Amino acid sequence: MRNKIKYEVFHLSYSDYIGGASIAAKNIDLCLKNKISSKFYGLEIKNHKKKFTQKIKLNIRLLIGLFPKLFFFNNFKQTLSFAILNSNIVKKINNHKNTDLIVNLHWINRETISIKDIGKINKNLVWTCHDMWPILGAKHISKKSNFNSNSNNFRYLFDFDYWTYLRKKKYLGQKKITFIVPSKWLKKKVEKSKVYKNKKVHLVGNPIDCSFWKKIGNYKFNGKILNIVFGGSNISNDDNKGLELAIKIFNFMHENLKIKFIVSFFGSQIIDDSKIKFPFKNYKIVNKYNLRKIYSKSDLMIVTSKIESFCQVAAEAQSCSVPVISYKSSGLIDVVKNNYSGYHISKYNHREFAYKIYKLLNNKKKLNQLAKNARIHIRKNYDFPVVSKKYNKIYQLILKKKKINSESEKK
Repeated sequence: MRNKIKYEVFHLSYSDYIGGASIAAKNIDLCLKNKISSKFYGLEIKNHKKKFTQKIKLNIRLLIGLFPKLFFFNNFKQTLSFAILNSNIVKKINNHKNTDLIVNLHWINRETISIKDIGKINKNLVWTCHDMWPILGAKHISKKSNFNSNSNNFRYLFDFDYWTYLRKKKYLGQKKITFIVPSKWLKKKVEKSKVYKNKKVHLVGNPIDCSFWKKIGNYKFNGKILNIVFGGSNISNDDNKGLELAIKIFNFMHENLKIKFIVSFFGSQIIDDSKIKFPFKNYKIVNKYNLRKIYSKSDLMIVTSKIESFCQVAAEAQSCSVPVISYKSSGLIDVVKNNYSGYHISKYNHREFAYKIYKLLNNKKKLNQLAKNARIHIRKNYDFPVVSKKYNKIYQLILKKKKINSESEKK
């Protein structure tokens, strides 16, 4: 692009390593650093040691922020965020001398910043949506694009879900915000939002460092025992991840289809393993180096999530030449290319998943082809240089438009 404008980017996220959204946010920062000045701020930063008093203040902040949840009748395990506590970070942002500063919000929950404070930011504002929270009330996921009041969702006289939605409408509805989403599914959701009418929404997938996420070692499928990987952040406590369905799939494969396989679980402790009747290993929480080893020794990944804005682990696994079988839903439709880098299962049914795996096990040639395609798919669409170029283009467009508007106002 001609006449490129020099600018800085300030990324704001709760963390840079806790969960897929935080990892994606940090990766966006990293992939941009080669070309522009990009800084990252969060409450939980890896390798950043906090003083004892800082830890106490942070924990108190989190507890206060969760207080409204006491009045919320939550029938299923779901994250709720109310964003009520003010943050000093707004003063730091607004006092920045560079008028062309880009403030890129990411997953800013767990009281990183309040909704009201977001409305006070006077710099160029970009919001990368890592889930549906920006367009809903207090919830992070929903089958619908807009807030839907449900009398079963609150106790007594307090509907904090609706209250959170109204605050977004009040403080952010008229604010200039450019949205970036990692999947076509989420793009449609944001475009239909009643809060952010006529806002620009760009589609850019989350970056994957393909120079790191690649198969290591000489492991190859022997045609006998299938190595399956299943995992993600907080898989035991998040119903959306579909751990129960995954266990049904594997039990059916073991007992009914008599398939020889072993499952590698990662991400969290499997709370109740009494239902597990098949061979497995539980690696619990692992660092990225050990996770790469797990991917490299796997023949297949199963993803049973109902809703994923992107699915970081599915992209990482494919970059390591591991094909993925997932439910045909949300961002997974983009991340997993059906019949090329893996398969989509149309029904949320354990038998359909199991029979698809059974057929693939008997077609070694197809499995190997999917593995090769998986890496090609991720490198082509989500590698660092690919995503960096797209983000840079969006930032330039924002500043160019701002410059044009400023010059027209002077005239």
